[in-house]
Amino acid sequence: EEIWEIKRKITTKEKIGLSEKTKLAIKLIIRKYQGMTASQLSKLINLSRTRCNEYLKQMEREGMVKSERKGKKKIYYLKS
Repeated sequence: EEIWEIKRKITTKEKIGLSEKTKLAIKLIIRKYQGMTASQLSKLINLSRTRCNEYLKQMEREGMVKSERKGKKKIYYLKS
């Protein structure tokens, strides 16, 4: 799926808040790329790296994603 396809899926979801739409976008992107850093994610969805970090940490606490350190980078994956 391309980014425009992900955006289409998000916009078709009715009655969910902006943060839920953003989390859905993050999940779809992480699934597509099979792992992502906050920096990579920020470039794809046009949010600051800091804001992406906040979303990813929240999603990790909620059990949606898991993280793994690879050198200095922290890679986030969907939790299976």
